[in-house]
Amino acid sequence: MADLNQEFQKKQKAYSKVLREKDEIEKENDELKKRIKRLTNSIQSKVDDHTLTEELQMKIRKLENELEKKTEELEKKSLKEDQVFFIF
Repeated sequence: MADLNQEFQKKQKAYSKVLREKDEIEKENDELKKRIKRLTNSIQSKVDDHTLTEELQMKIRKLENELEKKTEELEKKSLKEDQVFFIF
């Protein structure tokens, strides 16, 4: 009977050790998941920033082109008005 108690206590200690190791591994996994999430968010943020920058640059180019066209139209209109003024 004493042998069975000793065997039971050994197995109980081994089981407790396994549970502690399992808890440690789960904590490490949780920490790694948090780090992965932070890195993923950081990368996503950088990608979003890059995409946003590209979109803004495209909009700026479009507005610059529109401004250039309107400026040319105004210059042409001004020239026509000057020509009409000189005719009269």
